[in-house]
Amino acid sequence: MKTILVDTSVWVNHLKTKSEKLAELLENRLIRTHQLIIGEIACGTPTDRKLTLAMLHKLKQVKHASALNVLTLIENEKLYGHGCRIVDITILASAIITTNTEIWTLDKRLKELAERFNILYKPTLH
Repeated sequence: MKTILVDTSVWVNHLKTKSEKLAELLENRLIRTHQLIIGEIACGTPTDRKLTLAMLHKLKQVKHASALNVLTLIENEKLYGHGCRIVDITILASAIITTNTEIWTLDKRLKELAERFNILYKPTLH
């Protein structure tokens, strides 16, 4: 069964306007996170800050790509010069090395990369 690494952009949207799809995936324990995503949310001002951060910490995390893994991916796949941030490429690399994991993002550049590596999650609308 596939799990979904939910990017910061989706979480921010969900915290403002609840996403039924994300709530369903959370209920079914299909959501994973990454320490950098938790960090990005912690840098913001989420409603119910303590509760939100505690909930994120309880989620299963993807494998963490090392700095060397990330730099190797950047070089081997020529991911430089496209406006991608190191956080996004680290999240991408972590999803790639975590079996059966796709990325759900609203970020245009990360979405393009996830699609390129065939790990883009496309939520179905009911």
